[in-house]
Amino acid sequence: MTQQTEVAPEAAATAEAGETPPSAGDVLARLGDIEVQATVELGRAELLVRDLAGVGPGHVVELDRLVGEPAELKVNGRLFAKGEVVVLDDQLGFRVTQLAGGGDDGRG
Repeated sequence: MTQQTEVAPEAAATAEAGETPPSAGDVLARLGDIEVQATVELGRAELLVRDLAGVGPGHVVELDRLVGEPAELKVNGRLFAKGEVVVLDDQLGFRVTQLAGGGDDGRG
């Protein structure tokens, strides 16, 4: 009795050509220069256009998050990490406290 193993076509072609498949480090090195959109989301609010028209200096917009609740770092619209906003030399930064799991895409 023999056991058959399926091989992805790309891997089979690479093996037949005598090449070794790229390592995870090689793949990451190739992808390292690709730009992505990173956004830190403090919270969300739904406003009517007439309410938005009244927003000006000093106006407070209530968000859907509680004080102390972690902010979210989204990469290309998908949840990547949670953390806290910090101040570094008069600039805002983001300290990662938790990486997101694979199942939540953070949309919505």
